Amino acid sequence: MNPTLYVNYSQANCTFTITNDAGGTVGSIAPGAYNVQIATPVQFADGKDRTGLAPTDMSDCLGAVAFQLTG
Repeated sequence: MNPTLYVNYSQANCTFTITNDAGGTVGSIAPGAYNVQIATPVQFADGKDRTGLAPTDMSDCLGAVAFQLTG
C-alpha cells in the first residue's frame, strides 16, 4: 500500500500544510507513488455562488483548491 500525503487547507489564510501517515509535517517528498488526501474548510463544499468575487478576494481561496505536485 502506498503512503498517504494529507493536504490540509486553512480557512483563514488560504494556505495548506502537508503531513504524512505518522502526522509529521512534510517538507520534501521522496520520489515514489503516494495517495493524496485533501481536507478543506466547510465553505469549500457549501455550494456558495462566487460569481463576481474580485480576483484578489482571498477570504475563501476564491472557492477553489489549487496546488501542484511535480517531480
